[in-house]
Amino acid sequence: MYRLMLYFLICLVLLATVFSAAGLLAYKPLAILASAAWLSLACYAINQVIARLVRARTNVESQFITALILALIAGPGPFPANLGLLTLLAFLAMGSKYLLAYRRRHAFNPAAFAVAAAALLLREGASWWVSSRLLLPFVLVGGLLVARKTRRFHLVVSFLVTYLVLLVIVYPLRGIPVSFLPNLLREVTLSSPLFFFTFVMLVEPISGPQSRRARIVYGAGVACVWMLYGQLLPSFPYNLETALLTGNAVVFLTRRQPRLTMALVREDRLGSDIHGFWFEPAPAPRFQPGQYLEWTLPHRRVDSGGVRRYFTIASSPTESRILLATRISEQQSSFKRALLALQPGEQVTATNLEGEFVLPRDTGRPLAFIAGGIGITPFRSMVKYLLDKRLSRDITLFYSARGVDDLAFRDLFDEAGREFGLKSVYTLTRGPAPAGWPGRTGAITPAMIREEMPDYLERLFYVSGSEPMVMAFGKLLAGMGVKRANVKRDYFPGYGGT
Repeated sequence: MYRLMLYFLICLVLLATVFSAAGLLAYKPLAILASAAWLSLACYAINQVIARLVRARTNVESQFITALILALIAGPGPFPANLGLLTLLAFLAMGSKYLLAYRRRHAFNPAAFAVAAAALLLREGASWWVSSRLLLPFVLVGGLLVARKTRRFHLVVSFLVTYLVLLVIVYPLRGIPVSFLPNLLREVTLSSPLFFFTFVMLVEPISGPQSRRARIVYGAGVACVWMLYGQLLPSFPYNLETALLTGNAVVFLTRRQPRLTMALVREDRLGSDIHGFWFEPAPAPRFQPGQYLEWTLPHRRVDSGGVRRYFTIASSPTESRILLATRISEQQSSFKRALLALQPGEQVTATNLEGEFVLPRDTGRPLAFIAGGIGITPFRSMVKYLLDKRLSRDITLFYSARGVDDLAFRDLFDEAGREFGLKSVYTLTRGPAPAGWPGRTGAITPAMIREEMPDYLERLFYVSGSEPMVMAFGKLLAGMGVKRANVKRDYFPGYGGT
């Protein structure tokens, strides 16, 4: 998703340059390119220097994303006369990531902080020149792609709907005729920073909340604060940036989730192409079984997948170390090549602990786990937790894999069967089963579910695996009469079907 955002912003800069060269935008093409290039160079250099001083690992993508956002909202001034302002913006943005941080996790959106601080220091901040009607279609298309990739549609909708509703309610109360509202709404949606801000800055993951419910509240809250500042300080031109920073501050004060440093302890082979990496975390995270982390592994020759991945925590909160389990095929991404090349003691970073794919509070609710391939990892965390805590749940596990060697953690599930009655239904989807195979063969079907679990309509389903597999099971269960509210989904982007 970071790489997609980077490409999106680069395209906007290039399109603005082309439109300016054609006389469609009132800017100098060279000024646009020069401002973007200088900001990129300044952000990179300043970020590298500060990171070395505080001994932090850097993410190349994020510093260039910040630079391009600044170029699109704070430029393009007369170059090189604006070099001082651009350099200050770069310093404020990169400095805020390390100096206004808690355990190496920055509190504020770097671009928003930079333009707000520059406005206070020099009375020069953001012009939001990207808010051109000519660029709006491209902002919308790119923004929708980003929202789809980041799964932040709920955040986008909560912010936009709240703001537009408040707009319709508040302005008539101020004596503005109702007949003027269509013009006001047209101006806000077509010639304001609204959509670029929403799709690019509001969805920034580090400074925002992590759960879906909290993001919905966050989006609505930022919209309310923006409207409030606009009413209280109508002459202040930076209410939008200030509203976002206010939202960032609330999240920071209520969450304070640190950036974790993970030192590799060892690597285990869990299956034919499944690898497990055990890490020593610092500090020790507090999490629920089934949650996941965003892992960052800077490396050379980065491919289009970038340097960040989301991985479920396969270990239990009862274990002192963190287990990352993943499938690594022959056609490896640069990220997974770097992961395989890690030596004991070498470090990666992880943050953004989140996920609602966790055990229900109702301990008497019967459960059904359906896992495809590497989708077994959240269930490993849950079952290990139940074993270590000596807890009991009524669980039936359906675990589908290509072959016997691809069934990871079988010993653990078999132990849970002996300890608290976990029922495991293993099924192989490719090739003949080996002699004496006690499980099933073929895909998990409605007939298999009914046969192995006659009370399936009473159960809460957890489905985990590749996105196509999870989507397919959502339709399959719906066809069996299982209510949508009784199906929790957790999919692994980038994996095909099992």
